Amino acid sequence: MDHVLTAKDLKNLMHVMYPDVEDDRDDKCDFEHPMTAVGIVLLTATLTGTIDERALMGFTGYSRQFVSAIALNMLNNRLWSDNGYDHSNWLLDDGTIDTEKL
Repeated sequence: MDHVLTAKDLKNLMHVMYPDVEDDRDDKCDFEHPMTAVGIVLLTATLTGTIDERALMGFTGYSRQFVSAIALNMLNNRLWSDNGYDHSNWLLDDGTIDTEKL
């Protein structure tokens, strides 16, 4: 049986790629660092092939306000468009991430 990708998998990936984000926190709160959460939303958009806010909310479990703020920022910066999320600069054909281009 194939493994179905989950938001938890993406959270683990963010921790592997950017371990210092959570390690350098100056609080002891249980919630994840906001930059980790943003990364999870962006990876979700890329790997699921959608920028639909409801779909992103459903997959990640994040609030409408949080996902909408990310979407607005991505649209304003022309990183998302009506055609979706252009990740061609950093997502390789085999599904791996070129971290040098992030």
